[in-house]
Formats: sequence, structure tokens, C-alpha cells
Amino acid sequence: MTAEWRKVRGEDARALRDWLSSREEYACGFAWRVFGEPSSVPVLGTGAAVYARFEGGAISGAVLFARGGMVFPVLDGKADADAARTFGRFLGLRAEAPSSVTGREADVVAFESLARLRPALPVRYLTMSIDAAGASRAAAPAAAPARVRRALPSDLPALVPLQADYEREEVLTSMHLFDPRASEAGLVHSLASQRVWLAEVGGRPVAKAQTNARGIRLEQAGGIYVVPELRGRGLGRAVVAALLADIASAGKGATLFVKQGNAAARGLYRALGFEELGPFRIDYMNP
Repeated sequence: MTAEWRKVRGEDARALRDWLSSREEYACGFAWRVFGEPSSVPVLGTGAAVYARFEGGAISGAVLFARGGMVFPVLDGKADADAARTFGRFLGLRAEAPSSVTGREADVVAFESLARLRPALPVRYLTMSIDAAGASRAAAPAAAPARVRRALPSDLPALVPLQADYEREEVLTSMHLFDPRASEAGLVHSLASQRVWLAEVGGRPVAKAQTNARGIRLEQAGGIYVVPELRGRGLGRAVVAALLADIASAGKGATLFVKQGNAAARGLYRALGFEELGPFRIDYMNP
């Protein structure tokens, strides 16, 4: 059967949405960026595009070229010469070079080989997921160590320092500088469009967990952070459990990516019912 790579058009939207839905354990961010929640109509902005591999009229692979230079391949282990030609043509026509390649590790490596990209800094994660039934069973500690509630837009000033500490510790690499304005802008967007939960002691937010992408079948959890001086007291479990209950109320499960060397976080997620699925990776390119 001959495979053909081409740009996804409006009439392909339903097929792409259904195909991504079954792969959201590691492609939730792809689905969210293309469709939003709960839209079945692509919401890609200027400068973004999706290419898909069609075999017999069915999709068998896709790559998102997002604004800002982020590339998200979902290749399902298939790489071919036509893909290399397609990506080479598209990357040659883009005004911006890829800034990062994100996805399941095997797909990231395959895409970089096809597109002849060499990463400057790979960051390795582990994919973990939990279905809707498991998310609804994930219980917070019997005695909550703090007040846990959903964050409101009015919580922005109190959450800004916590978000900044999270980004400095968990997100920024040796290639990136902290940008306080971008950090606050991202938090504003999250409070408006994502599920954000916090734990507070004496009115001060000391832990948080949120969704970063709200997909079709799953939602991607992230931004999980507890202030260092209060770790090991159940705050992380309490706030993640509250987030999972919120996600489960919509009939969805959750997925997340945790750094492979973060044994404490992996233990927490396993205790809540998450299953480890395999390696995920973000490769940053030279500016």
C-alpha cells in the first residue's frame, strides 16, 4: 500500500482527531494545540501546520509544526524517504528553524534523522498515564495537610512567585533564561483556560498542579510543584489528587511526563495509580 505525506486539510480534521485520540498518552499536547478542547475543528494559527501520512485513505502518522519552532512528530515507528522529502521541503520554506522537537523518544529520534537535525540539548522524561476510572479513585490523604482548592484568576498575584520557582527548578535548562513577563503571561493563560489547583497554608500558596493540555480523551497534567521546605508532608499528593478528581469529573483520564531521574515524583504518581509507559523527550536546538 502506497503511503503519501501531505498537509492536513479541513476535510481531514475528523480523521486526524480520531487518530490522535487513541495516542493521547504521549500526544495530548499535539491534540490540544490542533483542536483545543472540545473542538473538532482545527484551531491552528498562522505559521502552524500539520502534515500527515495517508495510507489507503487512513492516517498512519502526523507531524505538527507549531508556532515558535516547536515540532511534534507522531510517527508510530514508521519513517520513509517520502517523509524526509516532505519535511525537508517544509522546513526549507519556513521562516523559523525548529527550536525543539517534542514527543515519544523513538519518534523524536526518527524525525531528527529524517530532517537531518542535531539537538543541542536533549531532556529525557518518562510517560505516565491513568485512565478516567483510575483518576476518579486517586484519593487525597485522609487528613489534608493544607487547604486545597481550584485556583481563580484573582489568585494570580499570589501564584506568581510559586510559578517562578517551579520554572527555575523544573523547566529552565542551561540554554534558557528566566523571563518573568513570559512566566506571568503563561500563568494568566493557564488560569483562564486550564485546570489549576493549589494548596495553601496561612493563605499562602505552597503547592500547585494543573493541566497543560486538555485533549480529547486525556488531559495532560503538569506544573506540579511543592515549596522545598514543605516537601514530604503529603501536599503533592493532595493537590494532584484534587486535579485528577477534577479531570475525572469530565470523564477523562490523565497523562504526564516526569524526568526520568525524579524518583520521588515517579513514586508519587505510581501511588496515585499512574502507569509508566515509556520514554518521552524534548530536544532543544541551537538558537
